[in-house]
Amino acid sequence: MRELVYLSKRKLAAFDLGRRGLFDRFKATVKAPLGFGEVTVEADGSRRKVPHLDRVLTELDRSELAPVWFSEDVIPGQWVQFEAPLSYAVVGTTAVFLDVEEPTPTYPTGGQRRLMLHGAAEHLVGAGRRPRTSVEELSAEAADYSPVPAEAFESVSNHFFDLIEYATGHDVTSRNDPGMVMVRNKITASGLEHVIPIMGQHLRLPHSAAWMAGCARVTHVVPAVRGLPVGTLFASPLYVEYVAAPREDG
Repeated sequence: MRELVYLSKRKLAAFDLGRRGLFDRFKATVKAPLGFGEVTVEADGSRRKVPHLDRVLTELDRSELAPVWFSEDVIPGQWVQFEAPLSYAVVGTTAVFLDVEEPTPTYPTGGQRRLMLHGAAEHLVGAGRRPRTSVEELSAEAADYSPVPAEAFESVSNHFFDLIEYATGHDVTSRNDPGMVMVRNKITASGLEHVIPIMGQHLRLPHSAAWMAGCARVTHVVPAVRGLPVGTLFASPLYVEYVAAPREDG
């Protein structure tokens, strides 16, 4: 049993597992009585059901696209698995997940590579209240503990969230989409040294973090930049679920 936090039906629907339903592409012509002509019955093959998550994961693991661990060397378009203490909030139409920035006994790789997931907020699971914020709120909070004015934070944050919102709804592997080319070229210089600490502060990391696991498709891997001594992996999740925290050694 999975306790899901996020499930992208759009990504699930993109998997063609090669098995058609009984009535997919079915077409029959029936002679009507008393010479009233013919009746044609045709099923709409485009209405196939979204495949089940567990079946998709099984087939994905068997394929050449099998996910690797998120801390490995990866490129945009690869699938990765992750398990980490994460917290999340909705900014505009995008759900943003961020891991803790320091190692802990149960997360010894914490801080070696930041993990930031971004997905359409509509795919969050459950009817409970979703933690929501805005660029304006984030910028005002950041200005409270920085000499940089809120307007400057707001300008940088708007640019960053515009980039990841675009990446959330488009093919991350595209080399012809000008928007995705822009995302890959500009996200490194989008003020990450400001935006990621702002998000961490707003989410009250590490205190709000819960253990989550899942599978995601890499959007971009940003190397260490000035102000952020480690790289950041951006990825859009297929699913995110709550999991039990690992037991501490000893």
